[in-house]
Amino acid sequence: MPKGMRPERLADALRAELSMLIAQGVKDPRVKKAGLATVTHVRVTTDLAHARVLVSFVGGDDGAAKGAIEALQKTAGFLAGEATRRMNLRRAPLLTFAHDDSAEHVQKIEKLLRGDE
Repeated sequence: MPKGMRPERLADALRAELSMLIAQGVKDPRVKKAGLATVTHVRVTTDLAHARVLVSFVGGDDGAAKGAIEALQKTAGFLAGEATRRMNLRRAPLLTFAHDDSAEHVQKIEKLLRGDE
């Protein structure tokens, strides 16, 4: 297996596992208020110690994404531990959550191009 493949495979597996865990395991009302949370991308460092998790939200209150990201960051230890246990990893990566607003940006550009705004 090429050395560069392991972080990519781990990132894909983490994305799927974290998506499920956030949907089922996070009970914080700030996450629910932001709408449907989708893990869009995970970037894992080459030493597999850190992972940056990009999350987008659909159908929630405007401006609630910041609170939801803060809530996810507070549960990062729980999420990393659960994902590590379910994936049978030796060590849990340190998770850092960030809001992925690329879908919102695309919608704004499409509105401008259509002349809606």
